Amino acid sequence: MGACSKGGGGAGNNPGGPAAKKPPDPSPQPSVPVGVVLAAPGTIISTMTFNTTVESERNVVVYPQASGLVEAVMAEEGDRVAAGQVLVQLDDDDARIAYERAQVELRKLRGDSLRTGELFRKELVSREAYESVLYQVDRARLTLEEAILGLQRTKIRAPVAGIISERKVEVGNRVSPGSDVYKLVTMDDLIAQIYVPGRTRQYIRVSQEARITSDMLPGYEIEGVIERINPVVDPQSGTVKVTVQLQDRERKFTPGMFANVALITDQRSDALLLPKEAIVYDDGRPFAFVVKDTVVRRVLLELGLTNPRQVQVLSGASQGDSVVIVGQEGLRDGAKVRVVADAFRPVPKEAATDSTKADSTKAATPSA
Repeated sequence: MGACSKGGGGAGNNPGGPAAKKPPDPSPQPSVPVGVVLAAPGTIISTMTFNTTVESERNVVVYPQASGLVEAVMAEEGDRVAAGQVLVQLDDDDARIAYERAQVELRKLRGDSLRTGELFRKELVSREAYESVLYQVDRARLTLEEAILGLQRTKIRAPVAGIISERKVEVGNRVSPGSDVYKLVTMDDLIAQIYVPGRTRQYIRVSQEARITSDMLPGYEIEGVIERINPVVDPQSGTVKVTVQLQDRERKFTPGMFANVALITDQRSDALLLPKEAIVYDDGRPFAFVVKDTVVRRVLLELGLTNPRQVQVLSGASQGDSVVIVGQEGLRDGAKVRVVADAFRPVPKEAATDSTKADSTKAATPSA
């Protein structure tokens, strides 16, 4: 008995014996900390975005209308000039002499015509002689007008109001009607020309709104409208040329500046919105994790319009759902989670309208 009792006691107290088993851990699985966002209605705008450069509708080349030696240059690059403003003064000595000679000749002939007219009324000269004098007066008047025009052309003027973009003349140069002296651009009619893929032609129309930004003007955005659409598709590129008129009231955009033109193709109000960060793709299909109490459920979404920051949810989530936006990595359907308060934020009421720089129109093409 003693031996039996001893043997039994020894086997029961051996921690390394074959009969020893570790009891199950009664503690629950740890919850995963996540940040969530509330699915909420808002406005989303779909755009197609293109990179281009700003141009002036009118690029004017200034030519002289007379030959001559440049005496003075009165405008420099960057100067804003008015229509008719003098840009260059040519040597006008010969033109001024021709003008004064024509004045003298016209005065003499007018005096002759008065005397001849008096004689004609007294029938002392023939009608032919009187008409000959009148003819000479008319010719002298035309000569004077020609001299005035020649004198005026010694001043090279700006044909339109604008800004000098290039000066190509120096004092002492000899210019002629075939040599350009200035280039100027008008700032009241800036445009941006973009080339839209032919397959998206159905989404654009004249007077359609656009939004224009530039990396050279951070935070500055202006509106524009489609002014005209070329009806012909380029057979080599498969694109259509579209001209967008800029409405830059603050005059910050200038010709030659790089710009991003976003054509607004569609707009939905009261759309159910989620940030793009909340979307997880699996085999190309969009999913989201929706928090129900302390458990997440992975739901398949049907998406509508998209923009750089948000997506429209057509089905799969409902207004007010708490959707995981931080901590989706490694999450599985049915996992326990803990919402971190400082990661919670609602969806903005209005979706971002920033333009996306896309080479294709797949993401920018509006969905039904």
